[in-house]
Amino acid sequence: MRNHDDTPRLFHFKRKLTPYRSAIRITLIYLMYGVVWILTTDQLLEFMFGDASYYHFLQTIKGWAYVLITAILLYVLVVSTLDLYEEEKKKTEVANLDLQKQLKKTTLSEQRFELAVKGSFDSIWEYDGETQKYFMSRTLLRNLGYSEEEAKLTVLEDWLKFILPQDREEFMLKTEKFIAEPVENLEMMYRVVRADGSIAWIRTHGTAQINEDGKIVKVAGSHTDITLSKNYEEELTRLAYYHSLTGLLNWHGFAKKIQERIHTQPKTPFTLLYLDIDDFKNINDFHGYAVGDRMLVEIANDMAQLVVEPEVVANLGGDGFGFLIETVDSTQVHTKIASIYASLRKLRSIDGQWLDVSACIGIAQYPKDDETFDDLMQSADEAMYEAKSKGKNTYVFFSDALHDSRLHSIALTNELRKAVDNDELYMMYQPIYRLSDRHLSSMEALVRWKPTGRDHVPPDVFIPLAESTGLIGKIELWVFESVIKQVIAWRSIRHQSVPVAINLSSNGVTNDEFIRKVIELLRKYEIKNGEIEVEITETGLIENYEAALHNLRILRSNGVKILLDDFGKGYSSLTYLVSLPIDLLKIDRGFTSRIHSSNEIDAVIATIVSLAHSINLEVIAEGIEFENQLDYLAKLKTDYGQGYHLHRPALPEIVEKLLK
Repeated sequence: MRNHDDTPRLFHFKRKLTPYRSAIRITLIYLMYGVVWILTTDQLLEFMFGDASYYHFLQTIKGWAYVLITAILLYVLVVSTLDLYEEEKKKTEVANLDLQKQLKKTTLSEQRFELAVKGSFDSIWEYDGETQKYFMSRTLLRNLGYSEEEAKLTVLEDWLKFILPQDREEFMLKTEKFIAEPVENLEMMYRVVRADGSIAWIRTHGTAQINEDGKIVKVAGSHTDITLSKNYEEELTRLAYYHSLTGLLNWHGFAKKIQERIHTQPKTPFTLLYLDIDDFKNINDFHGYAVGDRMLVEIANDMAQLVVEPEVVANLGGDGFGFLIETVDSTQVHTKIASIYASLRKLRSIDGQWLDVSACIGIAQYPKDDETFDDLMQSADEAMYEAKSKGKNTYVFFSDALHDSRLHSIALTNELRKAVDNDELYMMYQPIYRLSDRHLSSMEALVRWKPTGRDHVPPDVFIPLAESTGLIGKIELWVFESVIKQVIAWRSIRHQSVPVAINLSSNGVTNDEFIRKVIELLRKYEIKNGEIEVEITETGLIENYEAALHNLRILRSNGVKILLDDFGKGYSSLTYLVSLPIDLLKIDRGFTSRIHSSNEIDAVIATIVSLAHSINLEVIAEGIEFENQLDYLAKLKTDYGQGYHLHRPALPEIVEKLLK
């Protein structure tokens, strides 16, 4: 088809095509040509050809010309008009096609939106700032158990009725502030009530459309049920900051509370207590962990009853407790500590067993002693260990002098680490005599320490230090090898070997690797049965009975005699006398020193000796300092004795004279 642009410019009128305008256009053009033809052609012919007959002929020709020209004209006009119609038709078809595509996209988008809304657990909401109308999809409320009718909301107040009363005021305050001072995004969390009365956590998010005047036009967003993630979050918080058994704050939770307290009230002093239950491990070992756990829970509950907010109590792990006391007043702090001890001292019935506990408390104060949680806890810890050194149910306030003593202990520990390598340790031996004839029977090996360039450090200072710092293993291994070498050296002096007893710590008796190394030394130096003995204490057995029993049996099977030291001091369980591979029993010096102080003491000592003999155990009495003590023990047929009255500990070269 011919393009309308090929038609003469004469026919190019306005391009906007309508039936009315097309008809007018064709009529006017045809009328214009007709008028011009009639008015001009007759005069033109008459002027050009005056002959009448010839004029009539030309009139006929003119008529046919008119018909031909008007036909051509009509053809051009119709073609031009049809071209315009065709062009408009194409434009209409293209526009219609675009409209259909857009409609399809819109329909698909609406379907996706509807499907997303239906498939989502969230509810979509919209708030109109001009009409205050509130729309919310019903998904969330249906999931919360409400009916379709109950889930139908039209104004914001309809949503408010589902919000937990405790959170409603805060929700309204935030909403009103957002409307009055709008920002682009709204975010808040709060609780709502489910249809069954349970609680759900909701996170509301919205995006605002704000006009030029800073007013809200619309806000759209979503309500999301975050109960599950909130529960996970709370569970993680509980695991991170609360003790799993007692439910009290743990170390991290306590640290967080103290740090927040210091940050929010830096100029207000407070007191921090660090409580540690005495010998709680013994409860676990004697009565079982189930009993120990129940005991710990009861103690924790009692401690929780003693604090009133903003005071805080925490279970710092195992049998340790921390307290934040909101005062540094001496009277009030002592009153609080007295209430703690009163609660601890009461007897508790656990599985039909009546148990009680004692505890030591270390006290540090902010900001006098320290200004950070870690430093305060370290100070309280130092004070607590000082309290333990003074006895049970004792509390100590931190002081600079105490800290200096602690620093001295640290410095002493560093020196002790080098004692073996620097050859600063040496052995002394205290003879043990058979009381029936006062002949030398055996010896006890005693380690001593003389640091380079300074005075001796007493064994009751450095031995506990070595045990608490883990240095005891290295020292004890050195002691075993030194004593073994000395026993071999004495073989040439006396035809019959003199047994030497070595003190074995709780760390050593429960350490399988250490016992293996001792056995290797015995075999390396070919020690005979009975030449080496070991002394163990009841405390060492209590800490890990099964491991101790296993290792003692190994030692005994390798020819080492076992002595139970300090019997009568501590728990003195008769179970040990029949279940452990013990050869000799040593009566604690605390009984020996009190001989004849009372009939009861004498009776107890006599009972111990008689009991030991009845189960085929020999008895050594230690700490004999007077002749009347020696006479009484001999009268009871005590097998052996040692003490200053018989012989003081001495260097090897002095003891050798006794052997000769």
